[in-house]
Amino acid sequence: MESFILYNGDPSLKIPDCLFKGTKTLQLMDMTRVQLPTLPSSLQFLEKLQTLCLDYCGLGDIALIGELKMLKVLSLMGSNIVRLPREIGQLTRLQLLDLTKNPTLEIIPPNVLSCLTQLEDLYMENSFLQWGVEGLDDRRNNASLAELKDLPYLSTLYLHITDPMILPKDFFSKKLERFNILIGEGWDWSRKRETSTIMKLKINASIQSEEGIQMLLKRTEDLHLDGLEGVKSVSYELDGQGFPSLKHLHIQNSLEIRYIVDSTMSSPIVAFPFLVSLSLDNLNKLEKICNGQPVAESFSKLRILKVKSCPMLKNLFSLHMQRGLLQLEEISIIDCEIMEVIVAEESGGEADEDEAIKLTQLRTLTLEYLPPIHKRVLQIECSFHITDQAGAVNH
Repeated sequence: MESFILYNGDPSLKIPDCLFKGTKTLQLMDMTRVQLPTLPSSLQFLEKLQTLCLDYCGLGDIALIGELKMLKVLSLMGSNIVRLPREIGQLTRLQLLDLTKNPTLEIIPPNVLSCLTQLEDLYMENSFLQWGVEGLDDRRNNASLAELKDLPYLSTLYLHITDPMILPKDFFSKKLERFNILIGEGWDWSRKRETSTIMKLKINASIQSEEGIQMLLKRTEDLHLDGLEGVKSVSYELDGQGFPSLKHLHIQNSLEIRYIVDSTMSSPIVAFPFLVSLSLDNLNKLEKICNGQPVAESFSKLRILKVKSCPMLKNLFSLHMQRGLLQLEEISIIDCEIMEVIVAEESGGEADEDEAIKLTQLRTLTLEYLPPIHKRVLQIECSFHITDQAGAVNH
């Protein structure tokens, strides 16, 4: 027998201690929702085992796993372990370690992760947060982030770092191909993922200029930014190349951002050429999405635009952005106190009807809690709803 797969719906099921004594040829074992307060001692005889999945199991002491020297894949998803045993560091052939959905995990002993020198994929979504700080306390009880720098083949990393100040210098490797990295408190893990590179950042100005962060920003496809400091123009100041890989951008809670793109700041570049969705929330000083005339291909893939609580935003678009709006399918404008027109001339006036941008793909238009509309500002053929300041809905 080479594979043993057990999906269990009976919490009273017991695994005999000697069950695997005669199955030395096993290469894959997958047991789900099995209560294993103590691992069967016969597990140590599985000298050829390469994949071990103990997902959503009731686990106690799992130190015996360290005897499986040929192991390449170890998944402990959702098993609510409290401590990763030091013996895991003996798995020098391990290529994938999945600790997803283990919020009870409090202890990873120092120098365990750094021993997994063949590790390629490390998943710690909704899991361990108690990182130690190397150099500050030689008696620390937990692994430090610096240990991950010793993993030369690491290409996939899912990780939440609540305190940005413990980030080691040059922490992020150029070898990372797939990542879901949360930095700062208050972030939740996304349930829906459409991309393989995701970053959520709540960091101060000194950290956001760190070279490793900048390197990952250029390769991120889904970016969330909260509380940016010292940034007035997102595209110009965070990525001088115009975010060529970005598909989804959400920015919230900034007191300084004035523009998403400022085409007057440097030589023209294509900004956000593959951006599909843009969400702007609680940006107190945002004046324009795009200042100046952008390069024609900018925003050319944009399908969803959501703006909420931007009290200084008067106009959503300018005529200069015409080519970048042809794919728009959904527009949402909520609680923007001085919003006057949706499409305006660059000088700030209302767009003439003959020059109006034709949003032929638009399917949903949501306008909520805006100033009274005195003039016709948009003519389209679609269904939409408008909620006035009193909460009344007109279709």
